[in-house]
Amino acid sequence: MREDAAWSPILREQGALEELAAIGVEIIRNARNELYLSMRFLDVALNGLLPVADNSIKGIGTDGTLLSFETGYICGWYRRNPVYVNRMILHETFHCLFVHPWSRKKRTEEYWNLACDPSANVPGAGRILRTAAEKDQGTERGEHLSHYAGDGAFGDRI
Repeated sequence: MREDAAWSPILREQGALEELAAIGVEIIRNARNELYLSMRFLDVALNGLLPVADNSIKGIGTDGTLLSFETGYICGWYRRNPVYVNRMILHETFHCLFVHPWSRKKRTEEYWNLACDPSANVPGAGRILRTAAEKDQGTERGEHLSHYAGDGAFGDRI
């Protein structure tokens, strides 16, 4: 943090946002590494999206090049359930593998994104994604993934 940040609340807030963005990028990198260990065949796809903090959006999304995320959203979910972050990264990666960002044509973006979501939710991924945190907690395989894998997957967009 800069020296003049001590007296300027704006610079302090900006420094805190930059720090939170760096933490969010690190969370996404760690999630991709965990996914890579379970799904080595997706290495190029998982690393194809550049994580970028963007607090003008709500949640997480991709345009096919960038993996944009709201810092508070990623950090909050990571605190509550790191496996959920892995699922979000996998979900956005599958959107790109299924060519969703580029095949919308003249369709309404909101409806197109909503229509593509079910195909990007991979059934059975809960059996693959077992992290060290789950092993330490002694939880069943995929127990934490039930929310994102189906019930309530559309959140507040419906």
